[in-house]
Amino acid sequence: MGSGLVGGGTYGDPPPELPNFVEGGGPQPSRVAGRLRCGGVADSAPYLHDGRAATLEDAIKLHAGQATKSAQRFAELEPLQRIELIAFLNTLRAP
Repeated sequence: MGSGLVGGGTYGDPPPELPNFVEGGGPQPSRVAGRLRCGGVADSAPYLHDGRAATLEDAIKLHAGQATKSAQRFAELEPLQRIELIAFLNTLRAP
């Protein structure tokens, strides 16, 4: 199997079974394929594809893999810069 992932599982694990959605009852567009569009991010907690991040800051910090550099850059920001970034993200509401 592959290397472990933050939150459990490995890259070598098979994907989970998908639910059988009734027509019109599928995932909302902002969460398609486990990714979150920026528009509406303030209205969509909990965050990440499995909902394990209660806050935007937690979601950023929990990113690994391809987003490791972004999470590291966020951690390197001055505290006020992190606050300002999260405040900006919290202005992005769904239409």
